[in-house]
Amino acid sequence: ALIKTLMSRIPDVDWHMLIEQACVLTLTAHREGEPVLHIGTLEDKPMTYLLEPLIQNNQANLLYGAGGIGKSYLAMLFALMVNYGKEHMGFATLRQPTLYLDFETSPEVVNSRIRELAQGLDLPQPDLLYRFSTQPLAYDIAEIQRIVLREHIGLVVVDSVGLACGGEPEKAESIIRYFAALRSLRIASLSVDHVAKNGDGSTPFGSVYKINLARNVWEVRASRPDDDEKLNIGLYHRKVNQGKLRTAIGVEVLFYEGTVSTNSIDVKTDTELVKALTLRVRIEQSLKTGGLSVPELAGLLEVKQDLVRNTLNRNRKSFVKIGDNKWGLLSKGL
Repeated sequence: ALIKTLMSRIPDVDWHMLIEQACVLTLTAHREGEPVLHIGTLEDKPMTYLLEPLIQNNQANLLYGAGGIGKSYLAMLFALMVNYGKEHMGFATLRQPTLYLDFETSPEVVNSRIRELAQGLDLPQPDLLYRFSTQPLAYDIAEIQRIVLREHIGLVVVDSVGLACGGEPEKAESIIRYFAALRSLRIASLSVDHVAKNGDGSTPFGSVYKINLARNVWEVRASRPDDDEKLNIGLYHRKVNQGKLRTAIGVEVLFYEGTVSTNSIDVKTDTELVKALTLRVRIEQSLKTGGLSVPELAGLLEVKQDLVRNTLNRNRKSFVKIGDNKWGLLSKGL
């Protein structure tokens, strides 16, 4: 059918030969796959970020947390910052055209939220590439690849993994297909995911391959102070394959009519967000007001005494015994 169409337009060409050649070359390239490289002789390249330290360049990044805590707002905020190279809240940003794949809501809702966030970022006329998505990512990847090439996309945001994986999230097959599809794009990705309702909220819902295959993983938690127009969000670094884990990041989200503004906060100052920090950090925070005994720390932090005692003994560079029963912070000068 293709040959007949081409011959009707340009008859003086041997379309049979050209189409057959194109098919053979394409099939050969597909079967050969990626070239073999001489590893060890390549030039070393440091890890770069589109949004440091939250979105590694050319890697699969994962953002997960419970429902209704502002994950989508964060994903849209980060998408805007990368799309415009907007530095905000102290995050270093590398500008890249961004594509937002929406598996959960509608163009109208995302448009409204993008406008509100853009107002808070002082971006008067936001323009972000958006695609209403219904097909699993692995089934739709050929068209997404074309969009990425045509629009020179450097970051794709997937909100969220549940529908995008195209199968049961508990099973490895659907998650592996999802991340393989992302990998084929050869650009940075930010996947938004949920947690199990009956779990403790510390891991994404479903297969462990979500954590295993993502290269940079952040957990999201939130607290609502006594203010309907305010949301405090904590981001906790749970995994990284290159580099070291970063300290927790706090974001204050303020909702006004027509505007959503965001500011940096210290998660240690929020009574709910501080609970997701490591026990060592929580002990340090508790001892800033003075020495405490192991039972006092255990009661204050709502953990077992053995955990407190072991943490204190493992971190003698940070903690010191005061007398027989109490512990304090070790001065940096000692």
